[in-house]
Amino acid sequence: MPKLTAQERVARLMSEASLQANVIELAEALGYTVAHIRDSRAQQVVGYPDLVVAGHRRIIHAELKVEHGKLTPAQELWRGLILDAGHDWYLWRPSSWLDGTIGRVLKEEIP
Repeated sequence: MPKLTAQERVARLMSEASLQANVIELAEALGYTVAHIRDSRAQQVVGYPDLVVAGHRRIIHAELKVEHGKLTPAQELWRGLILDAGHDWYLWRPSSWLDGTIGRVLKEEIP
């Protein structure tokens, strides 16, 4: 098995809660408003994305997963519905945070 890089080791150890806290902090610092769906199963919207990030004339739906977490069928359904409606939907993992992908997405189109 190949040796993991330091970044890969950190990504594997980062919890979804830590990732979420980082994303919310950055999004709010950039002027977005963030809604967090704590447990979609309890809210009658099973599979709805964890975060809705709104501002700067856009709405981003983000599903957060640990590094090797998988989407449920309900999450796959919501992804399709959101994308078919022409909205942004992302699957973000710790590696997405560490490699700067999340920051780049949030900073796109900010005047």
